[in-house]
Amino acid sequence: IEINHNHRYTVQITEADPFELTANIRLVDWETGDYIDDYEPDNGLETIAIADLLPVGETTYDISTNIVTLALKAGSSFAISTGSNAGVNVQLTYNGNSPADGWLKLEEIPVTTTRAEATQQVKYKISFNESYAGDSYPRGILRLTDKAGGSEEVILIDTTFGTPVVESTGGTMNPDGVNKWDAADNTLYLVQVIGANTSTGTINITSIGGSKVELPANSGITVNPTSSVNTTQEYTFRWASTDDVNLTEKEIIVALKNRSDETKAENIKVKLLPNRISSLQITNPSAGISLSSITATTATLTMPIIKDNQFTLTMDNYSKPTISRCPSWLENITPVSTRNTPENKTVSFTFKLKEDATSFDDTQIVFTNATGGIGMTVNIAREFQAPTVTLIGEPLPTTNTYSGTTMKAKRVKSGTTSTYKIQVYSLGGSEIHSNNGDFTYSLASTTDNTTKIYRVGIQGGNYNSAGSLTFDIRNLKDTSKKVTHTIEYASSRPTLYSCTPNNSISTSINDATANFYINDVAGLYGKDKVRFSITSPGGLKTPSSAIDGFRLTNEHAWSASEPWDEFELYISTTSVNKTGGKYGDATIGTYTFESNESSYFNNLVITLFNKLPIGGGYWASKINNIYCIRVATYVNYQSAVSKINSMGNGWFMPGWPILRDFFKIGDWVIDGERTQSYPAYFTNVFIEGRFYNTDYTDIYECGLRISNINTSSGTALFKWVLMDKYTAESDYYAVAFHY
Repeated sequence: IEINHNHRYTVQITEADPFELTANIRLVDWETGDYIDDYEPDNGLETIAIADLLPVGETTYDISTNIVTLALKAGSSFAISTGSNAGVNVQLTYNGNSPADGWLKLEEIPVTTTRAEATQQVKYKISFNESYAGDSYPRGILRLTDKAGGSEEVILIDTTFGTPVVESTGGTMNPDGVNKWDAADNTLYLVQVIGANTSTGTINITSIGGSKVELPANSGITVNPTSSVNTTQEYTFRWASTDDVNLTEKEIIVALKNRSDETKAENIKVKLLPNRISSLQITNPSAGISLSSITATTATLTMPIIKDNQFTLTMDNYSKPTISRCPSWLENITPVSTRNTPENKTVSFTFKLKEDATSFDDTQIVFTNATGGIGMTVNIAREFQAPTVTLIGEPLPTTNTYSGTTMKAKRVKSGTTSTYKIQVYSLGGSEIHSNNGDFTYSLASTTDNTTKIYRVGIQGGNYNSAGSLTFDIRNLKDTSKKVTHTIEYASSRPTLYSCTPNNSISTSINDATANFYINDVAGLYGKDKVRFSITSPGGLKTPSSAIDGFRLTNEHAWSASEPWDEFELYISTTSVNKTGGKYGDATIGTYTFESNESSYFNNLVITLFNKLPIGGGYWASKINNIYCIRVATYVNYQSAVSKINSMGNGWFMPGWPILRDFFKIGDWVIDGERTQSYPAYFTNVFIEGRFYNTDYTDIYECGLRISNINTSSGTALFKWVLMDKYTAESDYYAVAFHY
């Protein structure tokens, strides 16, 4: 028997001798069969084991006090293991009955045991709960209790706080681009400002347990707030304005402390820099931009007026100059980190042409020294350019394309316009000009006097025409600066791309209507489906309405790379019978194919005409200029006649004279037979067996038996026979003819 934990077993020996009893009871391991006679059961918990303390050296365990000190950081954890015969209950609580979803996370780690082990081993992982959003870290109490005896071990879990850490990226700075937090130097740089301004710098401090900032006496700066219970707190340092031109650099040591344990502290530096201006040069200019005629107070900047043009002006100074005057069409895009270090006396200003400027009349940049020194005026000589054109969104209809200065457009139906939406960047204004009467344009919107959005294109109508035209987009300040575009327009009339079987369909197609003729071709003989592909602008939807007895499906959807739809017309029931042949074209029905972009393109209404008769749901085979179809097997005469008569549409059951001439086998005579070459497509319809004709004798119907079909020689044995009129036999079948 298998021995389970905490079960009592009674071994009874019956029919014992009254004077002597001999018995052996042995305990063996269930898996290996080894004796475990030396096993002595224990009660209560095994000695607990603490292991895997992470991070190493920060998370610690005091075995004398059963206290684990867990570092408050991501990844901090330890493992505890023990065992018990009866199993172990584990519970994690907090001092002061704090909520259960606190700063610690308890997880059980599976332990593999054999069946014969005396105790049930357990292992748990206790870790810092990284998703904990609170600001309180009460002592954790981990209880491990034996399920049977109730003996208990308690582990206490305390926190250890870390030193505050400054995030590598600073917050809001003023003056922006000059004041900065340099993580490598562990330094916040603040520069002198004058007037009503205040020099400020913001840093973000992370400290579980809160943080506190202490400034030394007479530092000359303030900080707000001075402390916080939040794990992450933004601190703003302020240096009041001063007009003192004799300032020198000053370094302040600032203490950052953990608010919950002030022994955990870190220092940073705040450097206060004086603010004093000379040399001017241009760097990294876009093509065509240059600086010349530099004097102590003025310079000339030559600049082509082109979108995205930019340049950088550098100068030596003690602080970053202010720009007291700048053209509205230039944007100062100087990055925050303008200097390699704040101690560098060279500052840079980067300007970029503003594409949405309302005016290009201003022509000066004036730099003013913040401490009242000599300034610099830069005069700008402008060079206007040809407009820059960008396509906005998709052309309408979406089958139109645009590449370079060429627009390839589809003709659209009357009342609509084949258009492109273009954005014209013409710094100086723009206009559109063309002498072609087919061309059309309109102003869609105006961003400002340099950026406009136009709709350009060709008018609707002339659906099947093709050709090209040109138009100019000109700069209003200089009309010789222009961009010429070409519109190549193409017919939108659908065409038959292909059909299967080959040549099975011919067409007559107009702008919105078409006649499709299903032709008398051998590839369609005996088939019940035909495929055709239609090229069109944008593609066609499968018609929602159906023709009785037919099913139409899309087997290939239109795409830009393969601009056609392939449809399959399938005769869906054997009850479909249609005329054709010498009776001309028989109408099958009409489908309306809606354009995928019906706002711009005509829907196509296709009327299907049938030239090849349909019988019993299949196109017939033309044999010796007569259309034939096998319509029934294992059939008696009445059923065969009924079936063929119900087909209508010119279908009939032939008499023996027709069969005589059809197969060239001689007059009807009972058991008269002849081996004869059979005509083309014969095996599409005729099989070995007997089929009826309309003639009869007495109670029998006249019939024709075909046998010995030899496809190699193209011959068969034809024999006139009598067939039972009322009883079908297994080789009886019926064939319908149609002229």
